[in-house]
Amino acid sequence: MQIAIIGAGLSGLCCAGQLEAQGHTVVLYEKNAAVSGRMSTRQNELGGFDHGAQYFTAGTVLFRNAVADWARFGWAAAWTPRLAVLEHGHTTAPSAAARRKQRWVAQPGMHSLGVHLAAGLRVRMEQLVRRLERVDGGWLLTVESATVPLAATAGPYDAVVV
Repeated sequence: MQIAIIGAGLSGLCCAGQLEAQGHTVVLYEKNAAVSGRMSTRQNELGGFDHGAQYFTAGTVLFRNAVADWARFGWAAAWTPRLAVLEHGHTTAPSAAARRKQRWVAQPGMHSLGVHLAAGLRVRMEQLVRRLERVDGGWLLTVESATVPLAATAGPYDAVVV
């Protein structure tokens, strides 16, 4: 199948990897100039800093297995933060369940996980999907780009993941 995925954040990249592993042809459309979505790392004169997602958790066995692989590859590491809860101007300790929850960070910055996951995938950067249209059993995407003055049509695709 020919499949389009809108968004090259963590979910879109993981989905694309799974679909490609099953033999599908996948194209990701990302509106930004870089992959990783909310897992962003910015650079300045002091170095890199993460903004957006500070960490992620893995709630399902399948995702925990993927994260374990990423840790073995050196793409992710367990993170043990010092946690506090701020309510009504007072700081208290978090619940025992919140303290037990395993948190993960990408290495060396949150953005890097998306870069690793995007390797080998077809990612169309700075491509904003404005419209989906069902035509003759397939899907056409209307796509805008900052580098092209006119909207273009991409497809047809057998399926679209949003």
